[in-house]
Amino acid sequence: MSPLMKNKDLLRYSENCHSVSPGDVILFRSICDNSRESIVVHRVVKSRDRILFTKGDSSFSRDPDPVPLENVLGLVFRIDRGRWSIPVWRGLLGLHQMVFGYLFRILLLPLRFCGSFIYRTLASAGLFRIFWKPVTKKLVFHTPDGTLVKIIWKRRTVATWRPDSQHFVCRFPFALFLNRDECTVGDAP
Repeated sequence: MSPLMKNKDLLRYSENCHSVSPGDVILFRSICDNSRESIVVHRVVKSRDRILFTKGDSSFSRDPDPVPLENVLGLVFRIDRGRWSIPVWRGLLGLHQMVFGYLFRILLLPLRFCGSFIYRTLASAGLFRIFWKPVTKKLVFHTPDGTLVKIIWKRRTVATWRPDSQHFVCRFPFALFLNRDECTVGDAP
């Protein structure tokens, strides 16, 4: 059900589900391949004679098995994500919410590619160093696994370098100005 729902979201639902219509997000019992019961959250796309046809918002096709109304456990009306509370729209607005999820996914894909291309180009060219050079500290640790160099910015580790194994890890967006050469152990304080 992404992008509407994410892992570790808390779903609020109503057990009063006598008036389920297309666009509603429902919580229902489903039988898996190995005859094990599981609980599924999907959106209703069609209903006919106490039978519901469902699909996930991130899925392009509807579920193969229809859901009898007796298997419905509840109607999802709100998603709690940390400090945020997100309403789940019902009916026609719910179908629009699903279509928006499609468009979001389709439009985001080219932007992700272009954005990562621009990011990699800026990082390799080193042009970003001209505009932003945060003050960082270098810490060198001698561990049983070998030497470990950490780059710290505002009490947060933003890069690690293990010269013995040539393993360099840098967090976004610090790769725009940090590289392995700045993490050498020879000039450590």
